[in-house]
Parts: sequence; C-alpha cells; structure tokens
Amino acid sequence: MKRGPASPRHPAAPKNPGDAAPSSANRLLPGQAGYPLSCALSYLRRTRETTVGSLAFLTRVSASYIYRITSGERTPTWEVTQRFAITCETEPEDLMFLWNRAHSLEAPPARRFTESVRTLQAALRGLYLAASSPDLARLRKSAFLTPRSRGPPGHRSSS
Repeated sequence: MKRGPASPRHPAAPKNPGDAAPSSANRLLPGQAGYPLSCALSYLRRTRETTVGSLAFLTRVSASYIYRITSGERTPTWEVTQRFAITCETEPEDLMFLWNRAHSLEAPPARRFTESVRTLQAALRGLYLAASSPDLARLRKSAFLTPRSRGPPGHRSSS
C-alpha cells in the first residue's frame, strides 16, 4: 500500500527513511530543501534564553545533535522538531511546512477553507522564522508591499 503525503495536521513519515533528507555531514546550502528548517531551528535556538545543554535535555537528544540540526548537517524527525518547537515556545504547526519540505513531502489539499487558511498562516509563520523574523518595515520593503508599489523595480502592471 502506498502511503500518502503529509497531512496539514501531522506530517507523514518518509517512505524510505534513508531517502528522506540529506543526512550527510555536509551543511545545507540556500536553495536546498532542508535549509529553511535549519534556519528556523537555528533562529529559535539563538533567540531563546536557554543553553544548548538545556535544549538538548528538554528535547531528549544530545547537544551535538542540536548543533547538527541547527547548522543543517542533520534533518530532525518530526518528534524532535515538535519537542524543539515546544521547548522554544513556538507552535510545532509553524514548522510543519518547513519540515515537510525538508523531507520532500507534500500536504494533501485542505478539505475546508478554514483548514487552508490555518495551513497557509502556519507556513508563513515558519518562513518568517526561517528568515530570522525580520522587522516588518524591512520585510515590506524587500517584498515590495508598499501602498504605491505594484511589484519589483522594472515590473509593469498588466492593467
């Protein structure tokens, strides 16, 4: 029986754990699937007032593993990601989109509009964490979200 992709509420386990995500000692680079997750976890670790040792104890993994997942050398399981998020006072759902992407999983289409909205909001919060929570003015400027701007420089509106 073929297992389906991750659901919006609980990510699925990879079909082949060995094929799920890069787990070599090489660090992830921008553009690789697991990079945003490692950035978000790294940001959470840096901004919380807890030591790596405390974080390791509370997530029930070693301190070296915390360093490896925050540097992109390893991609954590969903269980470790959930414990990491809770320990860092973040909703695990906010990391689900990033975790699914790191494991090459897709969530099935939402069945209800409210589910779609909740999933999109959580994905945006995760991406915001991966970007190290930029201040809104900087985000607005880099995303061309000003009242007068219709897109990036040189962009012409179709109207």
